[in-house]
Amino acid sequence: AVGIVIDDAIVVLENIYRHIDEKRMKPFPAAIQATKEIGMAVLATTLSLMAVFLPVAFMTGIVGRFLYSFGMTMAFAIGVSMVVAFTLTPMMAARMLPVPPPPGEERRRSILQRISDGIYKPIERLYTGVLGFCLRHRWIVGIAIVGSCLTTGPLAKKVGGGFLPANDEAQFEIYVQAPEGTTLAATSLIADRIARQTRDIAEVESTLVSVADSDARTANVGHIYVHLVDPNDRTLSQDKVMQRVRDEVLSKVPKTTRVAAQLVNDFSIGTQNAMVMFMVSGPELEKLESFGKRALEQIKLIPGVTDLDSSLVDPMDETTVRPDLDRAAMLGVDPQDITMTLAVLVGGVPASTFEDRGDQYPVFLRAAERFRDDPAALALIAVPSRTLGQVPITDVISYSASKATSKINRTSRVRSITISCNVTPGFDQSGVANAVETVLKDLDMPVGYTLEPFGMSKEMKKLGPAFLFAILMAFVFMYLVLAAQFESWLYPFIIMMALPLTVPYAFLSLLITGGSLNIFSMLGLLVLFGMVKKNAILQVDHANGLRRAGLPRDKAVLAAARDRLRPILMTTFAFVAGMLPLVTSTGVGSGFSKSIASIVVGGQTMSLVLTLIAIPVIYTWFDDLARGGRWVVRKLRRGKAPPDRGAAEVGVVDIYAADAVAHDAVIERGAEHPHG
Repeated sequence: AVGIVIDDAIVVLENIYRHIDEKRMKPFPAAIQATKEIGMAVLATTLSLMAVFLPVAFMTGIVGRFLYSFGMTMAFAIGVSMVVAFTLTPMMAARMLPVPPPPGEERRRSILQRISDGIYKPIERLYTGVLGFCLRHRWIVGIAIVGSCLTTGPLAKKVGGGFLPANDEAQFEIYVQAPEGTTLAATSLIADRIARQTRDIAEVESTLVSVADSDARTANVGHIYVHLVDPNDRTLSQDKVMQRVRDEVLSKVPKTTRVAAQLVNDFSIGTQNAMVMFMVSGPELEKLESFGKRALEQIKLIPGVTDLDSSLVDPMDETTVRPDLDRAAMLGVDPQDITMTLAVLVGGVPASTFEDRGDQYPVFLRAAERFRDDPAALALIAVPSRTLGQVPITDVISYSASKATSKINRTSRVRSITISCNVTPGFDQSGVANAVETVLKDLDMPVGYTLEPFGMSKEMKKLGPAFLFAILMAFVFMYLVLAAQFESWLYPFIIMMALPLTVPYAFLSLLITGGSLNIFSMLGLLVLFGMVKKNAILQVDHANGLRRAGLPRDKAVLAAARDRLRPILMTTFAFVAGMLPLVTSTGVGSGFSKSIASIVVGGQTMSLVLTLIAIPVIYTWFDDLARGGRWVVRKLRRGKAPPDRGAAEVGVVDIYAADAVAHDAVIERGAEHPHG
């Protein structure tokens, strides 16, 4: 907001100074008249800017949580800046700006003013000459506009997209999932070995191993937190360090152990935090496993896919025990005694309590681990019998070995599996996600089986429609505000024609800086829309004012563009200067600020020349259309004059009537001086 909140003050102050310097007005009358003259344009820019940021504050989902404070802060700050520009700026200008020199004398300019004029005056002459040429050859501008707009699609595909920008946080984590049935101690040993090898990489500062740290306390799942040295003290980015860990450490881990290098952020859902996640749901587990295995075979062939995994777990060895009720009845064994005895063996039962210094501790009775894991240990256990006293439990049961799934995931009471992967550096997240979704949709799953994005992919799926809705609402609010300010349905449309002209240059700036379309760059695009629209408002409003004063259209357009060139350049450079520290920032977390600043600075700078030329030309095009519309209306009325609504009585000047008067005056002067 630093570069935006000073724009109103710059525009007002520049207009006051122009009245003092060019019209030789005293500071107090100049402050009042210049503020009145520019007031409507400043009010229109401020309200339309607020109309851009307020819809952002009311977006839903995680995106809305991100941007609520941004939208409200920007809207409030811009509103306050308008109040300051209308009150404090004129007051200070009237008292601090120098008075004009006496008639016939020129003010002695300072070195800074001479340097500034030496730079600005050639730019103004060049701009005036180019704009005059373009107003005479408007088809050239039309070709430039069409050519720029046609590049939008290819540039957008080239840039790619994602949910969050690449951001070096100097940390990541390694997800470790040992084979099913692995003990806590064995999982810790595996994780420690991976952590030790990771610390051998020069960019890694420290690691922290945690096992069974989730709510489920799964003994075979662990995480290795990896902390990197400061980004300014290493040559490799975080993404490249993660890829190096994958290539040099994780690639050597046995295939039975699942590992993945992933980000540490607030969007972790479940045990894994992959960049691309999709969930397949359905009634039959066997078919889900079949779909999952087929999908994994095809997804691993997609370029850019890494850390490919699924929630499918390998089957475990299990022993199924079935009581022989007929033989138990013959031997006098109660089936409940069989159940209770097996419960002691496997799960344990509360047996007693232990008291120590006034505190009681429950005591659970269970067989030792070496007996629990060995089916042959069943031969050592006896169950009570009403007729024989004790009977070996193997006499009243039968058992068999088999394979079975140890975990079945359900979502909304429906069985489901999750396919996840990360993205290799150099590939865009949205492209990989779309390719994975295409593979999953091509599985030809029957009715009852559904596919939906999950985790970060789900939020990324919502991102486009959410921002599209915010941009649409911003356009509607901007148009209504400008229509109320200009009292016209035409001029707001002319002003908003500047917005699509900036989009290809915004994408080009992302392509140059290596960025992508994400939550922050799309927010920067909204900021860019607000800034570019401001320039068009200043040009159109001043052109209308000059035409009301009696200046012909083309001269008014040229003079308005020339008069407003200085404030446009000043506000643009001030805004870019405010954003440059974000573009050049380094260190932890700088990726977010770079993402929003690069698209604003690049788009604003590269589109400035085209918008400065295109808006005046577009103004003349739509003015010609309006003239044609008025001609059609007159023909339909068969020459009848429109009813007098009293506009002149309240000071409203018809631009087209003023043009006609100016045109007649030119004809009269030509008749009086045929050779002059």
